[in-house]
Amino acid sequence: MRVPENATPERAAEGHKARKPPVGSRTPQPGLLPLQSTVGNSAVVQMVRRAGPSTGTQDGHRHGADCGRPPAGRPVQRTAASGAGAGTVVQRAGGHAQGEHIFNALDDLAVKCGTALSDRVHKRIEDVEANRAGLTNSQKVSAPVTMWNVDVHVRSLREAASRANELRDNDRFRAASRGEPMNANGEDPNSIRYGQFTTTVRQILRTCGTPQWNDGAALLALRDDLIATVTDQTARRVKRDEDLPQSARADFDTWYDTTEAQMTALFTEIIGISRAVHTALVATVHAAFGFPEGETVPDRYHAM
Repeated sequence: MRVPENATPERAAEGHKARKPPVGSRTPQPGLLPLQSTVGNSAVVQMVRRAGPSTGTQDGHRHGADCGRPPAGRPVQRTAASGAGAGTVVQRAGGHAQGEHIFNALDDLAVKCGTALSDRVHKRIEDVEANRAGLTNSQKVSAPVTMWNVDVHVRSLREAASRANELRDNDRFRAASRGEPMNANGEDPNSIRYGQFTTTVRQILRTCGTPQWNDGAALLALRDDLIATVTDQTARRVKRDEDLPQSARADFDTWYDTTEAQMTALFTEIIGISRAVHTALVATVHAAFGFPEGETVPDRYHAM
């Protein structure tokens, strides 16, 4: 039901039957966005690089299907290096039973994020259709167009993710006999970095369609430091210079360079779909919740 043209945003929210947020829906997390606005995107990237395990919002990262690194085998025995600085550790025994993967599973993260974004737009289109009787002709046309554009990005993202997975999971080159040493707490620094990275990406994507969205600037900042986050460079060096015969190193270099380029291309696809989803959500928010075009929509509706 539409509300009067002169209704305030607050009365508009009361005057029509606005849908409640879906169960389990989430509004943008407060911790990251104020930091972005205060110190900028570069500071957010540095936070991801330096931060250790956190409580609450961080996705706990353990070796498994999500990261492309195998489940832990025998525990790695490590000891402080004699005469070394505080926190320095050295590897004493074998690590994971299948070795240390050189690339983390960015393809898995991309597919999950793409699906979540697509589902959000599909739900918005359902809201628009439920309110179809009160729509203008332009609103009736814009919803299918924005959905089509998002679907194009979803297909492109999935193709890029499939290619990245195929490259990353190369049987010959994917894993080294050892990777980056554990820290003084027995934690894998690469897993910590990647866990922080995935949490940050998801937080940024939740701002699609909201006033907090910044046209993907925060994602672009993460892309600048992407390879240091999604790879174990120690494992790369060990695989090339120690595990492989010299005759195989040229092929390894080609594989690594190709996979690295595909990972960057895949993250660019994530940026592309996030922008398309933001555009779709902004274009349909009035029609979905019964607000007249040009009227200010309360912030809480943007996150639905």
